Amino acid sequence: MTDFARNELKSYKQLPKNFYQIQMKFRDEIRPRFGVMRGREFLMKDAYSFHLDEAGLVREYQNMFDTYGRIFTRLGLKFRAVQADTGAIGGSGSHEFHVMASSGEDALAYCEDSDFAANVEMAEAICTDTRAPAAQSMEKVSTPKQTTCSDVAALLGIEIKRTVKAVAVVRADSKFALVLVRGDHNVNDIKLSKLSGMADFRLATEAEVREHMGCVPGFIGPVNSKLPILVICDRTVAAMSDFVCG
Repeated sequence: MTDFARNELKSYKQLPKNFYQIQMKFRDEIRPRFGVMRGREFLMKDAYSFHLDEAGLVREYQNMFDTYGRIFTRLGLKFRAVQADTGAIGGSGSHEFHVMASSGEDALAYCEDSDFAANVEMAEAICTDTRAPAAQSMEKVSTPKQTTCSDVAALLGIEIKRTVKAVAVVRADSKFALVLVRGDHNVNDIKLSKLSGMADFRLATEAEVREHMGCVPGFIGPVNSKLPILVICDRTVAAMSDFVCG
């Protein structure tokens, strides 16, 4: 479409301009999405706009946003416009319109009292807890066969949310990093990839874990690493005290 615009537009006076295409699409979906809504073959409308400046782009984006909102409102749908990940396309802003349904397959974070809504990949979890002073001294405890946070919590008779999970990753520049989340949480790959230097991270191999941590996977943590490492700490973990880690 950019090549089409390059050949068709000869002057800035022709801007702004919208180009649409409506055609059948085919995708190698693992499974159809609820049959009628979207199968491997579906009809799709795309729109591409070209502008003189950033301000014009912002105005047209809002125009599109408002237009779709009116369409779905007139259809009588209960929907939310959701902040979404821009993915490989890039850019600073993206929205998806989601119809609220118990049969849906996306998880959303939204507020009933405002217009905030976001995919879990984009929703920012703001920790409101303040870190309490430590009530215990650091203590080394043997967990010879417990390689998961749930196993360790069961052994020590504590809630899993008092444990800290460590995930070893390697950045594109080969720098080793340890990502910390609460034991009952999972690392969000999309959020992690948005951090500086983490765009193309991968999981560390067992050999890399041994080299940097001095132990095997299943027992790693931010304490006493063999080599200096980068530690990336979730906000929830940063507010924890008297927790259990490798």
